[in-house]
Amino acid sequence: FIGQEEKLHDPVRGELTSKRVFSLLFFGDQIRRRLVKICQFFGATQYRIPSSYKQQMAIQRELESRLATHRNILQKTDQLIHDMLYSFAWEDYATQVSPWVSWSTAIRQERLISEALKKCINDGPHSSTIVCEGWVPSDEIDNCRESLRRAVESTRLDQAAMKIYSEHPSSPPTYFKLNKVTSAFQGIVDTYGVP
Repeated sequence: FIGQEEKLHDPVRGELTSKRVFSLLFFGDQIRRRLVKICQFFGATQYRIPSSYKQQMAIQRELESRLATHRNILQKTDQLIHDMLYSFAWEDYATQVSPWVSWSTAIRQERLISEALKKCINDGPHSSTIVCEGWVPSDEIDNCRESLRRAVESTRLDQAAMKIYSEHPSSPPTYFKLNKVTSAFQGIVDTYGVP
């Protein structure tokens, strides 16, 4: 009995099973029938081996040729799968440009833009004007104007306006500049809210 190192597919059960190879040498038809029944009972696959040495060697050469062909096909398939996955992961390995990373970055940016636009108000049904309202700390107004100007230039839009109200009907939210110590407490306030 010789055990196989890897599991083989069993065509009867349709699952991977461990197999053992064995050979039986016998004389007489009655013993052959009994051995066939025993092998059938235990689910052993039977292969008849020719008695001539030349025929045995021919079968062995044919099997080795088939195995070499299958190994070659598997190797080429593995290489093809590897190349396809590699081309999907990296367009150019030297520059580390990946279509997957580019796609996920574009999706993330689209989501952020969509969330920002949902907070805006459309000026009217036939208008292309979008109105956004928000609170900006007074010392950050210049930075806000500059960011808006850069955004308008990068999109090649005609114009964008920013109107600053010195007084608003509702009271502004409380804003404190955070440092290393106060940021931990602000995290707790952001999580649980202000009573």
